[in-house]
This record gives sequence, C-alpha cells and structure tokens, in this order.
Amino acid sequence: MKRKLVIIFVAIFFIISLNSCSLFFGKNTIKNLKFKIDGISAFRMNGFDISEKNTFKDFGAEEVIRFMASYNMQKIPVEFMLRLKILNPNDGNSGTQRITCTLTKLDWKLFLNDNELISGITETPSEITPGGHGITVPIRVSANLFKVLNFSNAESAVNIILSLGGIKGSPEKLKLEVQPTVSTIFGEITYPEKITVINKSFN
Repeated sequence: MKRKLVIIFVAIFFIISLNSCSLFFGKNTIKNLKFKIDGISAFRMNGFDISEKNTFKDFGAEEVIRFMASYNMQKIPVEFMLRLKILNPNDGNSGTQRITCTLTKLDWKLFLNDNELISGITETPSEITPGGHGITVPIRVSANLFKVLNFSNAESAVNIILSLGGIKGSPEKLKLEVQPTVSTIFGEITYPEKITVINKSFN
C-alpha cells in the first residue's frame, strides 16, 4: 500500500513539474511585442483644428485672439490622438510557437523633445494575432505645451506645434515609454522593463 502511495506521489510530482517547466519554457520563448509611433491625428490647439495649417499666418483673427489670451496665461492647451502600432512576432517561425497575445494594460509616458509631457494608463483589451500588419492602439493626449516648448515668442511656439500637428506635421519629436501587460495561453505577463518607442522603427 505504501509503495502504491509513493508511486502515485512521484507521478503527481512529475506531472506538476512538467507543467511548470512547460509554462516557464513557454514564457521564455514568447517574443516581445514590437511598438512604433504610427502618427498623429485630430490635433487641436485652443479648441480649434490645426491639421490644415502650415504657418502662423494661416490662423484667423479669432484663433489668434484665443491663442494669445491663453499664451499670456502661460497656457497652450492641445489635444490629439497618438496612434501606437503594435506587431506580434510570435508567428510560429524560428522555432517559436504561434501565439495570439492580448494587450490588457499599457502604462505609458509621452515625451516631447525629451521633456515629459503626460503619462497615463490604457486598459482596453486589444487582441494581437501573430504576424500580419498588427493593430493600432489610439492614445488620446491632452496637455499644456507651454512649459515644455523651447520658444522665443508666440509665433515660434505656434510653428513648433505646427511641426507636430500641422499640414506637414510629424511625430518625430515625440517619444513614448511603455510598459505593457500581455495575456497569453501561458498566463498574464507584465514586461519587467519599459520600452522606448519612436516613429522611425519598431522597438
């Protein structure tokens, strides 16, 4: 009887150990998701759209009055949508498993010219299938740019903002730091280190 109990105990221990090893092995063979800033849209300054403007001269009289009023109070309120592109490289190639990942939480911090602008948490689940073109996660940003811009006067401040959200705008001055939490078949994984995200390449 005792021998049977020992055999059963050893068998149970072996199964648990095997499952634990599989879980550990699986987590360590999951490739990190790849991130890139994909662009900016719906850029508004002082409540008005600047996406079709190129220079300070493109602003109407009312827009200039509203801008100068907030500028004199050391405020340049802006709102825009930052598009974050995410790829899942776990496509089953290079000896890895084909794994679908679900982004369950994203802690993020946004920088403009290396100056911290705003931080936040996105908690809308987003499923990312392996390979393909990935997904785009929108991050809504609302901030006061007055204290993070390096400008000499009101017009130069507007020109810097137009370089972000104007007709020729680009997110190249922006940088994101993200710390994702991802759900997989192996459980939920929070990345131990923050990832720096730019618009030129996937990281």
